[in-house]
Amino acid sequence: MYRALMLILLFASCSSAPSSKSNQTESDHSENAVQKNSGTIDKDIINQIINHYQQLYKKDIMQIYEDSDSLIGVSFCVKPENKNDSDIPQRDIDASISKRKRDYISGDIDNDGSDEIICSVEADGGGTMYWHDIFVFSLVNKKYQILTVKESSKLCGCTESAYPPVFYPKKIIGGLIYGTSICWDKDDIHSSPSLKYNTSLKFEKGKLVFVKKKQVVIKNGASAFDNL
Repeated sequence: MYRALMLILLFASCSSAPSSKSNQTESDHSENAVQKNSGTIDKDIINQIINHYQQLYKKDIMQIYEDSDSLIGVSFCVKPENKNDSDIPQRDIDASISKRKRDYISGDIDNDGSDEIICSVEADGGGTMYWHDIFVFSLVNKKYQILTVKESSKLCGCTESAYPPVFYPKKIIGGLIYGTSICWDKDDIHSSPSLKYNTSLKFEKGKLVFVKKKQVVIKNGASAFDNL
């Protein structure tokens, strides 16, 4: 009886998720994508990110597990194969998407005369299975659309990190993307990475590529995650 009740409650939670399709008016100008007055990113960009994961993982159920002023959290669940109390829907992929414009950077990275928008989205598959995806949006017919998506661990220049390394984009200057990479040495525990780099990327032949990195000295008692 208890297990059947848990199945009903969890399945209802997963299946009650709102649709990821946007009802918002599409942006007509590039300056509207980052709304300067409200401090939030255009909702159409957020909906495109949600739709990307929905199409990529093709999960049965989408659940909004957090929706605040600064963040929207989305889970993709898997339906039970059999309708009995031993098959409870499981969260498979969680994605945390920032709504704050300060977490998005803009600049012309492909020399087309208009600014691209770049953001990092944290994804979680449970346990230590987590990663960040770097989204690049380009202005097409006065509307921002996803140009490319790349897992940030492929952009850090850290080839032997003990855990998936992470690149945090910070600014665009002269067509290059500058940010910080966090990597784990072989003896590092998960909560205390010891390798930090100033890293640069470029957009080349339709994709993001690593350019170079320079190590940042982490002072005693400090964390690699400080001042990101």
